[in-house]
Amino acid sequence: MGTIDLHKSDWSELTAEVIETQEREAVLPRFSVPDAHWLGRRIVELSSDLAPKITVSVRHGRRQAFLLAGEETVLDNEFWIRRKINTVERLGMASLRAGRRNTTRTEAEFYAYRGLDPLDYVIHGGAFPIHVDGVGLVGVVAVSGLSQEVDHTLAFEGLIDLRDWLTSPRREPSV
Repeated sequence: MGTIDLHKSDWSELTAEVIETQEREAVLPRFSVPDAHWLGRRIVELSSDLAPKITVSVRHGRRQAFLLAGEETVLDNEFWIRRKINTVERLGMASLRAGRRNTTRTEAEFYAYRGLDPLDYVIHGGAFPIHVDGVGLVGVVAVSGLSQEVDHTLAFEGLIDLRDWLTSPRREPSV
């Protein structure tokens, strides 16, 4: 559980290929509602001084298991989260990877080509699939309020910390 730089300005290393690798790295051994609570709280901790600016959502299946809106957020953050989550559930990949893979079309052309309504879907970073080993997609974690790369990084790093916590021999069991 290291330190991440959420204030940097160059995120060019977050290519579609790197994000696909992140998705493979973030596979969990299991995922429960208490784990969703742990993940949501961990993302808030990771966001540190930026916590008042973010909304965090964790879905267990299609069920809202965790939702926290920072004091500086607005209702629009929840609309962004809904659209990002829809993208992950529909395309089966991180919302930022969907955006980074779209290199030949405008965003509007992408939505038209895929038959997606931009009021319901968005190819901006911040939502990340939650996969369980041997099971597949079991949920989505989403962050909104900062740049798409920072939102994405918080979701990914939270999942990595959850994976490490779940596989640690010293951890206490979830309630």
